[in-house]
Amino acid sequence: MQASVYLENYISNNYYNENVISAGDYNDLLIDSLNVFEPFFNAPNQYYFTDYNIAAGVDDYWSYPSWPSHIDHILITNELFETNYLVETILIDNMFFNSTSNYDYYISDHRPVGISFPNE
Repeated sequence: MQASVYLENYISNNYYNENVISAGDYNDLLIDSLNVFEPFFNAPNQYYFTDYNIAAGVDDYWSYPSWPSHIDHILITNELFETNYLVETILIDNMFFNSTSNYDYYISDHRPVGISFPNE
């Protein structure tokens, strides 16, 4: 929770009115009763986790399949809300390794979550 408070304060104090994307292993769930992301959820007009639908969806597309959970996220600020984007978990374990266990052993225990901004 404290890390979320620090990050929210940093963004709001240093990047007010700018396009901000914060991506990575946040190491916690978006959907949880004791939610560490409250500073962002309490300001829905300012922040949005673009991967929220992945977290709320079936576990086939979660970023951390060995747990299984979805703990890798992409946060954007409201300056990007109207921008056309596509976000997805890249199932690289299935594409190149034919199994999660081989990918986990050789590369990572996390799948990448990506965002793209197609040309309009």
